[in-house]
Amino acid sequence: MKVFITVLCMFAVSQAAVLCPDNACDNVKCETSLTAESCSNNGGLLKVKAGFCGCCDMCVQQLGEGDDCSSSMLIGVPATSECTGKDLYCDFKSRTCTKPTCAMKKKELEDYVAKLPMRPLGLTIPECAADGSYAGKQCSGSQCYCVDDKGTSIGFEHNKWETDDKVLCQCARDRTAYFARGIIGRLFHCTDMGDYHTVQCNGSVCFCADRKTGKMLDSQNGGIHISAKDKLKC
Repeated sequence: MKVFITVLCMFAVSQAAVLCPDNACDNVKCETSLTAESCSNNGGLLKVKAGFCGCCDMCVQQLGEGDDCSSSMLIGVPATSECTGKDLYCDFKSRTCTKPTCAMKKKELEDYVAKLPMRPLGLTIPECAADGSYAGKQCSGSQCYCVDDKGTSIGFEHNKWETDDKVLCQCARDRTAYFARGIIGRLFHCTDMGDYHTVQCNGSVCFCADRKTGKMLDSQNGGIHISAKDKLKC
């Protein structure tokens, strides 16, 4: 009940904020020194008639992925900041500018296509993992490539007709995440499509590996020396 009352109050405030009388701006003094250049110099964007009741121009801070967007979530208050960049939105839980999950993007596109008489030529709907994040391999047109869990391309482009459903791009993802942490020492042997090579080496020891995980297969007894890796029949 408390939650319901709180939501109801917030709705009332938001409604009150947009009900502005015709003379609402008569006694409002606006800052006249604002320009597109002055806003830009402070990381903002000049918005015309964006203040209360549209009386004044204002500078709106431009936010990137991961930035705190709490100030843009205040109901009934003109937003002084906004998430910018491709697909970014202000996530209610984390209060940061976030990219939509694959599941969100997929539903958005599917709902859009459902309203059309036919699917637009060239429109690509992403492939999602079970948890709603982006699947490792994505395809657009005749090309496929590897992405991280947020859908950002990490390379390993290849022709669509050369791939199959078994390609997971896990090696490409693990390598990207490993180097992003600033760690060195581990070697990643990825195929041209981003999967693990069936032969992997750890230091001077090489072994047959699972193409999905890169881990040593159970049949190996500690692997063999790197100088004899060509003898591996994986």
